[in-house]
Amino acid sequence: MAAVWQRTMGATLVAVMTSWCIAATPSPKSPSYKLREGKGYTVCEAYLKNLRAFRPDEPSPVCTPRPHSTMKQFKELSWEQMDVGAHLRQIYEAEMTWWSFAGHPERHPSFPDWRAEFEAELGSGLIHPSLKRTTIEFAAGKPQKFVEYARNPRGCETELASQLYSKNVGHRLFIVDESTGAFKPDAVVSRNGGEVLLFDDRPIVVTADMGANEVYVWVQVPNISVFAAARRCVIDVLEAR
Repeated sequence: MAAVWQRTMGATLVAVMTSWCIAATPSPKSPSYKLREGKGYTVCEAYLKNLRAFRPDEPSPVCTPRPHSTMKQFKELSWEQMDVGAHLRQIYEAEMTWWSFAGHPERHPSFPDWRAEFEAELGSGLIHPSLKRTTIEFAAGKPQKFVEYARNPRGCETELASQLYSKNVGHRLFIVDESTGAFKPDAVVSRNGGEVLLFDDRPIVVTADMGANEVYVWVQVPNISVFAAARRCVIDVLEAR
């Protein structure tokens, strides 16, 4: 009888402790978002709702800008994934346009030196580069070829948690010279990483700062026949409480 009582009390104690641990473990919370610039603009109000639709257990919509499944006004573009190993020269050109390299050619490593370091990090699994291309019609009737590149988009959330900033928020967008396949001079569209999305079937650019503290939405300037984006929205990303 005593053995039965001990087993029963033991099982009860485990159940109580387990339920206490579950109750005592706080659930993750999503950050809150506040529209600072762009109030009254449909695209800004809609993207604010899009950010708020994501649950805290989903990948960050700031690190990886994308439409929530409930927000039908937004769509993702169709991109062609490019082979990283076959486009190392283009990736090198991309990386020389931002961070401490931007505007400082004297700081640029030689292509062979950069390639050796890049391939070492790639082979060890430290980075998972993403390179893709598509044609986008920002200006009506004027489709242009673009490339998007990110060095290590999978590392964004981990970096933000450990060092409060990430160089891998989204992708950088580049304009491609259709005659040569190379990037055009000053081809980088934004110093901040992000993503091109469709809003009501028109392309917009969504970017964020490296600290993931602000989200920006850019729209094509009307009546211009080439790509020219203007910042329409600024959304503050506030710490979860």
